[in-house]
Parts: sequence; structure tokens; C-alpha cells
Amino acid sequence: MRESVVEQTAPHIGLHQLRFQYGDGTLALQGISLTVNAGESVALVGPNGSGKSTLLMHLVGLLQGQGEIVVAGLPVVKTHLPEIRRRVGLVFQHPDDQLFLLRLYDDVAFGPRNQGLAPDDVHARVTEALARVRLDGYVDRVAHHLSTGEKKRAALATVLAMQPEILLLDEPSSNLDPRSRRDLQRILAELPVTKIIATHDMEFALALCNRAVILDAGQVVADGPCRALFADADLMERHGLEVPASLCAPACC
Repeated sequence: MRESVVEQTAPHIGLHQLRFQYGDGTLALQGISLTVNAGESVALVGPNGSGKSTLLMHLVGLLQGQGEIVVAGLPVVKTHLPEIRRRVGLVFQHPDDQLFLLRLYDDVAFGPRNQGLAPDDVHARVTEALARVRLDGYVDRVAHHLSTGEKKRAALATVLAMQPEILLLDEPSSNLDPRSRRDLQRILAELPVTKIIATHDMEFALALCNRAVILDAGQVVADGPCRALFADADLMERHGLEVPASLCAPACC
């Protein structure tokens, strides 16, 4: 059932028997094995508490469990984390977690500056990243004065300025009005990178992803083409999800 967009000898992301338990005893991931090829856009869906955010944080080393993780050809271990975080960008659900400086320019420049790039190169990165997210001319704006949609795009720009080859997004469409949601969807569709999008927004996932991975209770319960999985009413019901309206037969709408 699994659909691969790009064939290659080694996956861009590989997880084998990943397990993670929080300090309070909660078993968040229970033996996750998963591969993602270069160029794929994969929707990571499941009910609250299924392990979606926990999985994303493992891919950049913010959490460390048991098992094997290889990202962009590198095992996710302490010595490789600087290079992995250069190649992999994680956009958090709440943009205020990534926007903390006085000017938007400085927020977007933060990563490239920490890489030690020359000022002209930093400026070029910031200019390109803001243009990609349709925030040209916002360099002197204060992030806290932006709308929610603008904040989401600004947070994305802070990651794009690092020129990642893999993009991880945690609930990117949450709390957006329809216009802002469409704007973000168009921007993401234009990005030629591997993407994993953790979301409850099935229509958003359908628009951007060919493949879906359904998590429940820290386990992969289904992996295959989005349209096939999302149209399976019994599967969706068993795992606390709903068939999106665009795939819903007239009798169920």
C-alpha cells in the first residue's frame, strides 16, 4: 500500500524500533519503524497523544529514545546534531516558540549568524527566506505584532533561512483562518524539499502529501497513499479520525 515518490538506494529518513518513555512513565513511542525517501511529502496523522510531536523531536535530537534513527545519511547522535540541525528544519506548532527577538530580520538571521556566515550571506538568506513566505518588507516588524498567519510564515522563514533539505512541520495549519491556511498551503507546495507534516487537518494533508502515516498510542497503524487511507471510514473511526469532506460519500455527509 505504501507509495514512494522518489526511488533511491537509501532513505532520507530511517527509524528502526524507536521507543521513548517520558519521565512520568508515559510510553509515547512503541517500536516505530519508518522510512521516508528524498522528495516525499508525508502526512503524520493520529489522535492527540499518539506520538506525532514526540517523533518529530527525535528527528532533530531534541528527545532521545531507544532505537536507531538516521537522517540525511547521519545517525542521530550527539556528535552529528549540529550538522543534522543544519539539514533538517523543525517548525513548531506555536510560532512564538521560534520568534523571540525585537525585529523579524534578526529572528530569521539568527540561524545563519550562528553558522558563522558573512553578513552579506546572512542578508541574502534572510531576503530569500522572507520572499519565499511572502513577507518581503517585514524586516523591521516586531513578530508579536503580526497576525497568526504572518507569525506562522515568519516561523517558517526562520527555518528556511538555514536552507534545510528536510522540513518537519507540527500542526502548521492550526488556528489559521481560511485565507491564511491557503497562503501557507501554497508556500509549502512550492518548497522542493522532503516534508513530514504532523496534522489533524486532513484536507491540508491531502493537498500537500501523497502518503500518510497514521499513529495511535505510539505505534504505526497504517502507512500508504493519503486518499486510500483517509477514505477508509472504519480505519479512521478506529483511530479517532474523520474522513475529510472531499472524500466523503454523499450518504455520510
